[in-house]
Amino acid sequence: MKVTNKYNLPAPMVAAIKNEQYVKRGDISVTKMIDSPQISKLFKEHYKDIEEDVIDKVWALFGTSVHSVIERADEGNEDYLSEVPLEMDSNGWKLTGTADLYDKKTKTLYDFKVTSAWKAMAKEPDSHWSWEAQLNTYAYMLRLKGYEVEKLRIIAILKDWNKREADRNFETGKYPQKQVAEIALTMYSQEGMEKYINKRIKLHQGVLNGEIEPHCSDRDRWSSKDTFAVMKKGGKRAKKVFDNEKEANDYLKIDGDFVETRKGEPRRCKDYCSVNQWCEQYNSSK
Repeated sequence: MKVTNKYNLPAPMVAAIKNEQYVKRGDISVTKMIDSPQISKLFKEHYKDIEEDVIDKVWALFGTSVHSVIERADEGNEDYLSEVPLEMDSNGWKLTGTADLYDKKTKTLYDFKVTSAWKAMAKEPDSHWSWEAQLNTYAYMLRLKGYEVEKLRIIAILKDWNKREADRNFETGKYPQKQVAEIALTMYSQEGMEKYINKRIKLHQGVLNGEIEPHCSDRDRWSSKDTFAVMKKGGKRAKKVFDNEKEANDYLKIDGDFVETRKGEPRRCKDYCSVNQWCEQYNSSK
């Protein structure tokens, strides 16, 4: 991989980011297992040609720093386990991961995320699916080691938190009131997670071996949904925007001249995928 410094960050910072290397354990990590098999396959095939700038890795470095601080603070505290190495075998592959923090007394598994306020406060059922899949997999693996896990929690450090927004939404609660938010996640059964892990491992193996056609789902691509805007002729702003075309047409009878369909976009493919230039699925859809 080629690491660039297009924005001329100071040399010590660049060195710290470049030295932040992932040490591979086993055949696949939990985060890779959850993610798109197509991206993993393309990443392996084009690793030498991938180019990333150090500025895009700053928040990842910050996240690693948070984990290091928590691990040092935990030293000597018998009530907690931090940076717990996990591994298990599934369909001939070794799955590995590292749990951030486990509270022995409350039987709570914590994971620390440096994320956006928008991500933390999202309320849709699918908003935190990757966090739920990750922590439920860690919980499954912890139980295999003999630990009981009864609660899953994300400690979200909000990199874009804004006090003015918090004050403005004090009464409604629609915006986090502090820079750190604790988010409770749904816990799945041990049996259900076993099936999920086996299914994901087989999917990755099939894509890597060419037995399964690689294809990212809408969820993998962070695809936004189509919306329907009720517009006035000559107007630049919508009178109202709907997720449902029927509701937009019903509102059109009250106000507006026409309905404009605004197509959803695969945000990850467009702006956040390091292998999109080699992706046939993405390039054929442009």
